[in-house]
Amino acid sequence: MAAERSVRLEAAGILYRVYQTDAYADILIDNIRNQCSFSTQDCALLSELVYGTLRWKGRLDYSLRQVYHGEWKKLPVKIQVLLETGLYQIVHLDRIPDFAAIHETVQLVKKWADPHWTGTVNAILRRLANEHDTIALPSRSNNLVQAISVEYSHPAWLVEEWLKIFGPDRTEAICRANNEKPVLSLRVNRLKSRPSEVLKILSDKGFLVHPGKYLKEFLILSDGKGLFETDLFQKGAVTVQDESAGLAVRLLDPQPGEFILDMSAAPGGKTGYIVEQSANQANIIAMDHHFGRLQRMRKTLNRLGHNDVHMVYANAHYLPCKSVDKILLDAQCSGIGVLRKRAELRWRVRLDQIKKLTEMQKAMLDQAAKCIDAKGVIVYSTCTVMKQENQEIASWFIKKYPQFVIEPAYPWIADELVAEQGWVQSWPDRHNIDGSFAVRFKTE
Repeated sequence: MAAERSVRLEAAGILYRVYQTDAYADILIDNIRNQCSFSTQDCALLSELVYGTLRWKGRLDYSLRQVYHGEWKKLPVKIQVLLETGLYQIVHLDRIPDFAAIHETVQLVKKWADPHWTGTVNAILRRLANEHDTIALPSRSNNLVQAISVEYSHPAWLVEEWLKIFGPDRTEAICRANNEKPVLSLRVNRLKSRPSEVLKILSDKGFLVHPGKYLKEFLILSDGKGLFETDLFQKGAVTVQDESAGLAVRLLDPQPGEFILDMSAAPGGKTGYIVEQSANQANIIAMDHHFGRLQRMRKTLNRLGHNDVHMVYANAHYLPCKSVDKILLDAQCSGIGVLRKRAELRWRVRLDQIKKLTEMQKAMLDQAAKCIDAKGVIVYSTCTVMKQENQEIASWFIKKYPQFVIEPAYPWIADELVAEQGWVQSWPDRHNIDGSFAVRFKTE
C-alpha cells in the first residue's frame, strides 16, 4: 500500500495545483514521473487518478453534493480533491476495493489536508460506496442541458452550445467520445524509418499497434507503457502526435526549396512533420513567444534529427520576415477538440474567453496576410470544434482579404474529413481522432 499511498498523494497534489493555478495536468504528471522512482504500474495509476478525476469531475461533484449537507463550494479545495479522487476510485476502478480507496483517502485527509474533516470524508465515501448507483440524475424533461451536463460530465454552457447546433443525439455522441480514454498515436519519422518497419518492431516488442486511419505515417498504440524507453523513441524514429494534428501539415503540402513560416510552432509536433514532408529540404522558420516552450521544442527536434530549423523567439503579432511562400498558423485556441486528452480544459474554458481568442486569431491572420508571398499559401488550423474559432474565422478572412480563396482540401485529405466548403474538420465521435480544423487559403 505504501507505493499506492504516495501515488495518491502526488495525484491529489497535481489536481490541487490544476484547480488553484490553472497548471497543465500533463506537464505536472511528466514532472512527477521524472522526479520520482515510480514503477510503470504506479505511473499508470497516477495518470488514471488525475485524468479520470478531471474527466468525470462534473458527475463526481454532483454525486458528492447529494450527500454532503453543507455548501460544496465552501469546502476546502484539498477536501474537494480527496473526495473526488476517492469517489473516482470507488466508481471507476474495480481493481481497487472500496474499503482500500476509503481508507487511503482518509489517511490523506490526516496527512495532507485537515484532520478536522476526517469523519466527514469517511462518512461521505462510505455512504456513496453503497448508494452511488441509486443517485438519480437530473430529469431530461425538466432540464435537458443540466441532464446531459451531469451525465457526461461536461460544462453546461458547452452542452447548451452544442444542443443549439447539433441537437441531443449528436451532442451526447460528442460528449461520450470525449469521455473515452485516449489511444496513443505515433508519427513515424520518414527520414529515419518506414511505418511498416516501425510497426513490425513494436509488434515484436509486444505492443498492440495498428496503422492510422487517415495518414500513412501514423500508428496507433493500444497501450504506450514502455514506449519512451525504446530505441525507436529515444533515437527519433517516432514521436507522439495525434493523427488530427498531421492534417494541417498535409494541407500545407510543404515542398523542397520553399520558405515556410510556422507562426506558433511550440511544442514542435507540426514543425517536425513539415521537415519530414519536405524531405528536410524546405527553409523553415519556427517561432513562438514562450521561450521555455521553444527550448522544449529544440530538444524534440534534436531527438528527431531536425537540426536545421531556424527557431525564433518572437510574438506572432510582429513577424520576423517580410515574405515567405507558405505559412502555417496553428492558432492558440480553446482546445475544445482535445477534451479526451486535456480533460481540465472542459472546466477551465469559458464562453467569454472564446470571444477573446477569436480576436487574437484574427490579429494573427492579419499578420500572416501581410507576410505571405504574392502567390503564397496560408493554412490556419486549430484543435477546437467551436465554429466561432473555425468556420466563422475562415469566412471573416476571405471577406476581409478578397485576394485569398479557400482551396479545397480534397487533393491532400481524405474526403470524409473535408466539409462542403473545402476546409478540414475532424470529430472525436465520427473519426475517433481529436477534434480539429484546418483551412487552406491561397492567393488568386
